[in-house]
Amino acid sequence: MAIGKTVTLDNGLQISVDSKAKKTDQADKKYLLVTVTYKNTGSEPVDYNQFDWKQTSDSGNMKDPELPVLDEEPLGDGSLKAGGTVTGIVPVKPDAASISYFGNIIDKEATATWRLK
Repeated sequence: MAIGKTVTLDNGLQISVDSKAKKTDQADKKYLLVTVTYKNTGSEPVDYNQFDWKQTSDSGNMKDPELPVLDEEPLGDGSLKAGGTVTGIVPVKPDAASISYFGNIIDKEATATWRLK
């Protein structure tokens, strides 16, 4: 799906990839900062984590987010109460073709994927 699109899960959690921006960190490495938003429209608290996301290269190599040295604070982790919203960045390699959301770190299949190129 395209950047800007939102997916709603069965538990009422809405997830979107809002934007992307190129950035060079303090160690002079290049990254793509992907801004994501979680909105809990359900009735129960929902956990979130920057490691809910994986980047995929053009060659199909899937990896966890990067850990750059940036001024921006990454998404991190936490729990959203019903009605809560959190927005943050997920840093990926600049050659990432897509970013995928996994509802659980042990899931083998992505819940949703957004194209970055």
